Formats: sequence, C-alpha cells, structure tokens
Amino acid sequence: FVDEAKIFRFCERMVAKAFEEKIFFTSPPFALQEEAVSYPLSFMQQAMPSSFIEETFLPLPKMEKPLAIIEGYLLLLQEKLIIVDLALAHARVLAKSLEDKVQMQTLLWPLEAVVEEEGIVEELQTAGIDCRWIGKRTIAVDALPAFLDASDFPAFLQSWQEERRIDKAAFRYAKAVRRKFSLDEAMFLWQELQKCSQSNTDISGKKIWAVVCGKEIKHLLEDL
Repeated sequence: FVDEAKIFRFCERMVAKAFEEKIFFTSPPFALQEEAVSYPLSFMQQAMPSSFIEETFLPLPKMEKPLAIIEGYLLLLQEKLIIVDLALAHARVLAKSLEDKVQMQTLLWPLEAVVEEEGIVEELQTAGIDCRWIGKRTIAVDALPAFLDASDFPAFLQSWQEERRIDKAAFRYAKAVRRKFSLDEAMFLWQELQKCSQSNTDISGKKIWAVVCGKEIKHLLEDL
C-alpha cells in the first residue's frame, strides 16, 4: 500500500462512525475541530485492487419455486419450468440412502415380517436395513431409511426378494407404491436427488426430470 497508516486511520474512523451512539444535546456540544481527510478514487483503487473486490462477490444460487404436484409429477420453476417424476426420483434417492447407509430412522416399535429364506437378514443388513431374527421365519426391523415408510416395508421386501439388487429393488418398490408426497416433501426429495451421482436418469435410462421450454408450453396451450 502507498500509505498504510492513512488507510488504517480511515478505516478506524468509518468503523467508529458506523457504531457511534446518537446523543441529543440541548445545546451544541463542545468538540475539537478535526480536518476532514478525503482520498481520491485513484488512491483507493491502488490501495484495494479490483481483483480483491471481484473475489468478495459470490454468485447467487438459482432460486427454485415449487408450483404444484400433478399426477405424481412435481412442477417447479427455476428460470424455466422443470417437471420431475416423483416415483423415479424416489427410487433413485432411496437406492442412494441404502447404499450409503445414511439417514436411518429408528422405529418406535420394531416391525415384524415373515420371510422364507434363511439368508435374507444378512442380505437386508448389507442393503442398509437394520433387522434381526426373532424366530425361525420371522424378522424384526429396527431402523429404516428416511425414504422408506414402515407401512411400505412389505412391498420393499417383496421387491428385494425378486430383484436382489438395491437399485432394482428400490425402482420396483417405488413404482409399485407410488407414494404421495406433499409439496414440501417433494421439494426435499428434489434437493436430495441433486446429491445423487446419476440424478438425471433411472436404472433403465428413463429421464427422471426434464426442462420444458417456452415453445413447448405454447404448443400445449395451442392444442387445448
């Protein structure tokens, strides 16, 4: 800097002025006269490089506005209209939570289920389901992922017995139950979907979400 002492005094005055208390007097207070100091723009540009100013401004995140849920599809606005297949999004997010073994929710009461195969408990534990044997053919489930409802566990268990793969079982389960989401739940699901490595398509290659441009909306309205 050209003159660090001047810059320091300038900053000190600005901070003091910003936090000074406003005191009202009935008569003008006595104060020492101090010569005002001003700095030309060129001096400030030299003291504070433009690169520093540019780095202090961060890009604003894109705003997402949920509009509605229609027949299992979430409509949200993010500069353009986005349509999300909630069943496919549910399958992708559930598969990720099972693979990563995260967001497990302990059940208030263990969930019991009857199974026919001896190795099913070990397979479910590997898939992220917290379960144990309590009988010859009965298992107790103590914790489930956040995106797997206890009431829907029999459907997931059936899907698992038929597929034996996390992604395929999650896909079959989500398509079978077609869980209904509130607008807030759907937006949370959409945000979790963005964390998946494959957030655009499901295991069969079908698009989970798509952007609808203005021309497509215009054509749809013209056909009404």
